[in-house]
Amino acid sequence: MNVRLLLPLLGITLAWAFGQNRLYGPITTHLRAGDVAPDFTFTKVLNAPGSIPWNTSNLSGHLTILVSYPDTSHNLQSVTLWNALVEQFADKPVQFVWITGEEESTLLPWLNQHPVKGWVFHDPSGHSSQSYGLAL
Repeated sequence: MNVRLLLPLLGITLAWAFGQNRLYGPITTHLRAGDVAPDFTFTKVLNAPGSIPWNTSNLSGHLTILVSYPDTSHNLQSVTLWNALVEQFADKPVQFVWITGEEESTLLPWLNQHPVKGWVFHDPSGHSSQSYGLAL
């Protein structure tokens, strides 16, 4: 199948599968094609694919799949599905970004046992999620 057809379907499927509306409430911002993507706000990079340091230019020229979970450690099934998607698109120009706001005291030990693939950012304030239209 054509990758151009599959990637939009992947984005819609991820939004449905990860249930963003339940976690953050109603969508308050509506980004459209061609809009400048809001910056990510985070306190730490918890995982980076490969040895590339984070820079906003890392996303240039790539489709970016973004998911935001305020409570990562209670979502092992979602992490497992996420990691499978990251593996499936490893040879494609797709960036995967997981943003979590969970307290470090519970998150970091859990991540040591259950790594999340792709970019993983720690955003305890929830600013990144809110800038993409998700209300806490």
